[in-house]
Amino acid sequence: GVDEGDTAAQWFSTYLNRECRLVRHAGRRPTDPKYADGFETGFADGFGFLLASTSSLEDLNKRYDEKILMNRFRPNIVVSGAPPWAEDSWAGMEIQPNGKEGTPIPLLSVKPCSRCQMPCIEQETAIKGKEPTELLKKLRSGRRLKTAKESWETEVFFGWNLVCPASNLSPEKSQELYGQSGIICRVGDVLQVTNTRELFP
Repeated sequence: GVDEGDTAAQWFSTYLNRECRLVRHAGRRPTDPKYADGFETGFADGFGFLLASTSSLEDLNKRYDEKILMNRFRPNIVVSGAPPWAEDSWAGMEIQPNGKEGTPIPLLSVKPCSRCQMPCIEQETAIKGKEPTELLKKLRSGRRLKTAKESWETEVFFGWNLVCPASNLSPEKSQELYGQSGIICRVGDVLQVTNTRELFP
């Protein structure tokens, strides 16, 4: 990462009421070509977008005595209003700016997100436990979901990795479609499923 300087650091430190620095990614790196060839990401783990559903988290929480918060899973797109685990069948989507005219933002769902031990760490206290991994082993392992990929049998899944085809547009075409500020998603935007899959990969 590249430090963005003292002025930015001071602004964010004041706004967040804690000392911090702003950094930007110094370059881009390709996503896994097995799932999304020709796409790039920055600081994100493997893909630029991670979608999670509030109803799926609610279904998980029904089986646990304590409430697991969504921040454990670190998604950057959170949807509500769909049945639990409906996102498993979503192959293509569009985000339509809520109540605004504009070009929909296309998204492709390319890979279920296998989870490491990070979601077992409570964000507020940094205390590590066994959940939600143990719950996910019972509900969302590759074996339980009958994945066709042998290497996924013992993995556990929550959320889906996405890519945005519009991110590969030329700067001129992007500005033509999305305006000077580029592609922007906001709280309240509407996600529309445009294409579905029948089986877990």
